[in-house]
Amino acid sequence: MTNVLSTIGPATEGVNNLKKIVSYSKFVRLNGAHNDLNWHKKICNRIKKINPRCKILIDLPGIKPRTLNSKNL
Repeated sequence: MTNVLSTIGPATEGVNNLKKIVSYSKFVRLNGAHNDLNWHKKICNRIKKINPRCKILIDLPGIKPRTLNSKNL
């Protein structure tokens, strides 16, 4: 098994793309700063339907110093 950590986004959210990605990796990554909670839930369910053993890493958004945000997002 290749050690690949793919980030799933709008360009790779289709079932065929997910099947291919999950076939090469035990893990996938979602970026919580993009899309909404419903999208993330839909993608998590889709991934688990394809491979229930696939692990999903989610980067949670927070303060973004590079944009001078001072409040938690």
